[in-house]
Amino acid sequence: MLDRVLRVAHLTRAQVTDGIARVSESLQASAPEVLASSGRAASHTVAMLLALYFLLLDGRRVVEWLWSVSPLQARQTQELLSEFRNVSHASIVGTAVAALLQGVLMAIGMSIVRVPHALFFGLLTAVASFIPVVGTAVVWVPACALLAATGHPTSAVVLAAWSLVFVVGGEHVGKTLLLKGGVEMHSGLVFLSLLGGLQVFGLLGIVLGPLIFAFFLSLLRMYKRDFQRQAAEVH
Repeated sequence: MLDRVLRVAHLTRAQVTDGIARVSESLQASAPEVLASSGRAASHTVAMLLALYFLLLDGRRVVEWLWSVSPLQARQTQELLSEFRNVSHASIVGTAVAALLQGVLMAIGMSIVRVPHALFFGLLTAVASFIPVVGTAVVWVPACALLAATGHPTSAVVLAAWSLVFVVGGEHVGKTLLLKGGVEMHSGLVFLSLLGGLQVFGLLGIVLGPLIFAFFLSLLRMYKRDFQRQAAEVH
């Protein structure tokens, strides 16, 4: 059977062996970078949890300190703090809800193609959604490959299409809409702030990206509303 497949593909056993050896070398060469990326993701997660812990513990003291050192007017400082509260709430809640939505959609997709223990894979997908870059692909890509390898190509194609359209697409669309509902930002800006935050800060960028962008927009609104009006009154 193998010889017939090789003849149809116009390949020899030596070519297949050489290709496997090259793939193995590539995997060995990329292994250190994969481990380093995993270590960075783990360290970012620990830093995010520590920052969240201290913000929850001493959040009121931090707000009082910001009030005391802010060079802005009290109304402007209050506006910035309100913006921080709204955006941080939307970011955290949006990320958690998006992860839950992906888990439910993956469980439905697994049930459609009759994969055993669909609920477990849905839970695994919800956890994997917090992994930067690869995300839920660490669950559904191996599942599709395993279905294809075990003689279920139709189920593999259906699961891949379902995952790309509903799980991956639902993450970007759902998270963008959830974040937009909590802050006064265009959905395109929210999406770009998420991508920029992930690129610059890693996993912390899920929260920091929208926060920084929201602060920037708030400062621009303040400048246009207050400082430009004062300059016009002076002239």
